[in-house]
Amino acid sequence: MYLSISVGAVLCMAFGFLWYGPLFGTIWKTATGITPEIEAGMKATMARKYSVNFAGQVVTGFVIYTLFRMTGVTT
Repeated sequence: MYLSISVGAVLCMAFGFLWYGPLFGTIWKTATGITPEIEAGMKATMARKYSVNFAGQVVTGFVIYTLFRMTGVTT
């Protein structure tokens, strides 16, 4: 159980990195109006944001696991 929740959280973070990084990062920044100055300011608090996001993914995985277990879902 803990392994699957951890792997799911890591995969979610990896998908987000790819989506907002190499794949569509430039398009996303242009569309949202993020300038290099804004981006530099964002980097200062990025570690905390990623930590909170990861914790949220773990909680979400645990809630979904518990819900499936309580309802008897197996597939």
